[in-house]
Amino acid sequence: DGFDIVIGNPPYVRQENISDPRLPRDEVTTENKREYKEKLARAVYQVFPKFFAYSSTQDKAGRKLNAKSDLYIYFHFLGLSLLNPQGAFSFICSNSWLDVGYGADLQEFLLRQCHIKYVLDNSIERSFDSAEVNTIIVLLSAPNAEPNAALPQTARFVMFRVPYEHVVSPVLFQELEAAKSRKATPEYRLYAQPQTKLLEAGRAPQEEDDSKDTKAAPQLKTKGKALIADIEYAGDKWGGKYLRAPDIYWAIADKLE
Repeated sequence: DGFDIVIGNPPYVRQENISDPRLPRDEVTTENKREYKEKLARAVYQVFPKFFAYSSTQDKAGRKLNAKSDLYIYFHFLGLSLLNPQGAFSFICSNSWLDVGYGADLQEFLLRQCHIKYVLDNSIERSFDSAEVNTIIVLLSAPNAEPNAALPQTARFVMFRVPYEHVVSPVLFQELEAAKSRKATPEYRLYAQPQTKLLEAGRAPQEEDDSKDTKAAPQLKTKGKALIADIEYAGDKWGGKYLRAPDIYWAIADKLE
């Protein structure tokens, strides 16, 4: 029924350079690159048909992956599909999906169907000395078959302030696991947030209707399960807010509510 763990370092390939790796470079064309990207997307839709509202008979998805997605986005979805229900997923990967538009699909899927156990970064040490890529490490649960089942879980974003070899300690990770909010120590800065709150924070902006009296209109409450499930998610700056933002950012945000 799947693997206990999927661990990896997927390739980082920008969308304009994605092509069938079996083709010689001189045979790559705009047309066959487009066809190959469609196959990649279809493979994702087929393993998670509910999330993407995919119909196999019509070969159509009600929601589609952002066409600008880097190749590693497809690796995340397909890697998660290989797990058994109790499995664990860990990738070391480019951090760009935390803050760019094409990361919204993956963000929403993880919020609704996986436990985002950890997103780990390091402010003083690169994971790869020879690569000019900023990376993160993620630890995720296997996807839950039930939509929105993961929303009550707590996601933890951790920025380490010391080399990784100094924090490989069960005691430290038990401390991280116990944290329920923001916390800063000489070794790390942590932000823990319920995945429901992260979903609400990435809500798509609502268009205002100038024809209605906004003062008289009732305020929509977002705490009900049905309303949370129906949130249209647009994405959020997870890296900028929850990993790299200094303490003063949150002090001001709290002050101004």
